Amino acid sequence: MILAAPVIFSPVERLEGTVTKIEGSASWVDAGEKRLRCDLRGKLSRRLNLRLAVGDRVRLATVTDEQGVIEEILPRRTVLERARSYKRDQVVVANVDQVILVVSVLEPEYKRNFIDRLLAAVEAERLEPLLVFNKLDLSDERYRLVCAEDAKIYRQLRYSVIGTSVESGEGIQDLRAAMKDKISAVTGPSGVGKSSLLNAVVPGLGLRTGEVSESSGRGRHTTTHAELVRLPEGGYVADTPGLRAFEMKGVEPRDLPLLYRDIAAFQGTCRFRDCSHRDEPGCSVIPAVQEGKIDEERYESYLKLRQELEAESATQKASRKR
Repeated sequence: MILAAPVIFSPVERLEGTVTKIEGSASWVDAGEKRLRCDLRGKLSRRLNLRLAVGDRVRLATVTDEQGVIEEILPRRTVLERARSYKRDQVVVANVDQVILVVSVLEPEYKRNFIDRLLAAVEAERLEPLLVFNKLDLSDERYRLVCAEDAKIYRQLRYSVIGTSVESGEGIQDLRAAMKDKISAVTGPSGVGKSSLLNAVVPGLGLRTGEVSESSGRGRHTTTHAELVRLPEGGYVADTPGLRAFEMKGVEPRDLPLLYRDIAAFQGTCRFRDCSHRDEPGCSVIPAVQEGKIDEERYESYLKLRQELEAESATQKASRKR
């Protein structure tokens, strides 16, 4: 009589890990040295009224050495969201330590107004921004000085700024060091070279890259979803879909001055507590602009964004009265 070999079941192991990729109902979780394909425990998402996002810390039970079931989603420290019309906002990455804003010096040329808008949005989410001026190899000596002056303005506001070039390798090691042991979300307009930059920071990553359209001057989207990639020296990076616009979610016009570090420095010094820093008597911000203590272009971007927020607020109030 031949006896069948006994079936050995692995004991259930409970682990904590980080969600690195989501495809449909399945997700991939890094738990120490293990990488498991996991399903979400039934009704957990509906009970918590949230959707799983990359970067989420979770508790799971193993089914096999390569599969598991997520039993608990741990509270998020931070979130990077994308506002969507007629839908609830999408959490792109959870538990982000820093947002790396990539702009290119040329092809396409960066706009200071866009940088200021995105920095304010990052400040509103209480996240730490890192500003990267990419494609330095495309600038001649004269234009490079212009970019350096712009970078100096942001460094004086205590923002971290790095200049990079994938072609020459300039700044790549500095960026790699800034990402060590952190969860970093990389974002910025399409065509600025985010994927090429990440390929340089993480050799062998192999993210798809695109070219800038000659007709529109805009880049083609090469990333359609966020995915966390483990960095060789520790930490993770997420390459997020390109953003051509960035909405200020839930920011009231009166709160905007606090999101501009240079203007926030004068908080409480104006005659009126609710000073908008436009034309009120006794405003301390306007003289600071005239005296060069606040960069004039930064101030102009503040005024433009405040006007947009006030118009949006007025529209929402009118809609509620109907």
